Amino acid sequence: MYPLKLIIKQIEGSIGMHLNEMAELVIHTKNNNSQAFTLLFENTYQKLYYLSLSMLKNTQGAKEALQEVYIKVLGDINTLDDPKSFMVWSHKIAYDVCNEKLDKRSEINNSDDYQVLNNQMKTEKERAMMRIIDSLPIELKSPLVFKYYVRLKDKEISEIMGCSEDIIKSSLVSARSKIKSEMSQKYKTISFFGITQFQLITKALYASSLQHSFNSGTALQILTKSLVANQLASAVNFTPVSVQSPPLMSMGQVIGIGSVALLITSTATITLYAAYNKLPEFVNVSFTSEYTTSPIQVSAELTQIHHIQEFYAVSKTHQEYYGTLINETTYLVDVPDNGDYILYAITDNKKEVTAAITVTSIDDDLPVVKNYIIENKELKIYLEDITSGIDYSSIYALKADDTKVLPIRTNIETSEIIFDFPDSTFNLYVSDLAGNISKHRVEVV
Repeated sequence: MYPLKLIIKQIEGSIGMHLNEMAELVIHTKNNNSQAFTLLFENTYQKLYYLSLSMLKNTQGAKEALQEVYIKVLGDINTLDDPKSFMVWSHKIAYDVCNEKLDKRSEINNSDDYQVLNNQMKTEKERAMMRIIDSLPIELKSPLVFKYYVRLKDKEISEIMGCSEDIIKSSLVSARSKIKSEMSQKYKTISFFGITQFQLITKALYASSLQHSFNSGTALQILTKSLVANQLASAVNFTPVSVQSPPLMSMGQVIGIGSVALLITSTATITLYAAYNKLPEFVNVSFTSEYTTSPIQVSAELTQIHHIQEFYAVSKTHQEYYGTLINETTYLVDVPDNGDYILYAITDNKKEVTAAITVTSIDDDLPVVKNYIIENKELKIYLEDITSGIDYSSIYALKADDTKVLPIRTNIETSEIIFDFPDSTFNLYVSDLAGNISKHRVEVV
């Protein structure tokens, strides 16, 4: 006889390949895998170090803070319920550790090595920008670092800093306004509108982090001490990671012009507006209609009539996403969520032309199990994915001994998969067409 019921519960999920890989490393680290933790360390230590340095303004203090951070990260990793939130979680730990040190200012050596390294930056504009950023109070400076260097969303920043998303948005506006004011006074011939300001802030932060990155010996020492402090094997393969070049767009990674055609597979229907005939006009707006877990890259081609000073997309919630110019007439901008957006092209004489777009192909929802029934010694599981749909060809189960089990039948019309009734507990893996993966434990009770 088989039991009258099962327990089916989602135990894991990941959105996209990058988050899936990070989540897998977290899971293996929870199982005391030293090499998995090493890979997590390699992918985060430069950013966490620069965050610590930007808050403490002292290299030795930042290195000591980073050591505390990774000991705590490894020691507390079993408390992290959502593996894909590791980046936000680890940055919150670093932010809290540095704040504790700031509360004990007398214990910090206030040497000026941080400022000396700033003076080694390549251009005067970068140095001027960093001096302004460094002069900002911590509640304004930290959101800038999280937004433009770590590349986090406003909601994620609010979770780290323990305040509302509205406060983060207000802080970013205040910080950018102060930077714009002071830089415009110093360089009166340069306009500091959205995209120009964004690029200068990002470039300055990355240039500063490059100057302050520490050598592989120091990084290995911090890694080793973290492993030893948590009683894990310290003989690992460590590959030093250098600071990457700054991204050129507001979100995501810049691509070459030759790659654009590979990403743009359909043209969106757009509504065009023009204030008068002499304004530039949108010739074509296009973006992929294929489901993806990543931000959608929008390509906008305009007539070259006026010099365009800034280009950005605005969501219904008034969130702005700035674009970048890739040739004389074409801008690229990434939008992170489904919904309606207005594209703005602002000319040098402060005129604007706009285009309305609707994005519907971003899928950041995991497949779920809606129901199940036991019938004729078969287990029928009903699935749901509200955006891209279930990828039935990829569904499988793993028993405790890693034996792979496939459904004996599927019914796409009813979103149903059928297994022979299990004789023991197994894990069910379900993917959708965008690449999101959910994992469910099927327990025989």
